[in-house]
Amino acid sequence: MNLYNPVFLVIDDHPMILTSYIRLLRENFLESTFYSSETIPKAIEYIDELPSIDMLIIDYNLAKNFDVNLRISDGQKLALYAQEKFPKAKIIMITGHEEALLIYSIHKKIRPDALLMKADVTDELLIETIRQCMIGQVFYSVGVKNVLSLLAKRQLMQQEQYIEILMLLDKGYKVQEICEIVFKSQSTVQRMLTTMKKEFGVSDLSELLKQVKLQGFI
Repeated sequence: MNLYNPVFLVIDDHPMILTSYIRLLRENFLESTFYSSETIPKAIEYIDELPSIDMLIIDYNLAKNFDVNLRISDGQKLALYAQEKFPKAKIIMITGHEEALLIYSIHKKIRPDALLMKADVTDELLIETIRQCMIGQVFYSVGVKNVLSLLAKRQLMQQEQYIEILMLLDKGYKVQEICEIVFKSQSTVQRMLTTMKKEFGVSDLSELLKQVKLQGFI
């Protein structure tokens, strides 16, 4: 990336937060160029039209916005789109969510250069994060590290197939429907559910979901 006058694109649907980010960046990176967007469509417009972007700071929760054509409805999908256009750009994801599965999903699918919980973010932390990313370091905030550590204790939950089944269960899908969605036989899915129930020390699916939520996985 351009270390001397990088091009920033900052996306957050809260105007006050967006303004504070841009102010902070202008104070600390005097030679840089800054673009900002409160909406997904405007962010996509920048990504499509700008010749280069060196760093994107993206809030995960962009629920007020939706791009119908590209079906981009959150910061994670927007980050994936940006990575296709600018594979060398640094991605800093910020999320107000603390759910373990969501944090893990961002970590796994995007592999961002930095992942921060909004509760951890201070002016100093954000600037330090950017500087670390600029020299090629990966930076995760304390809250994110704690969540991923919790997941590491539950190695089973790091396997995407188990995560997907739990998410589908939480959305109300029946076991037979899940089998069709994940392209697995009913015996395979039942065996996986049995493994998860054993891991969480429960005997039925309702208790499994209850424990998963209590322990912060959903």
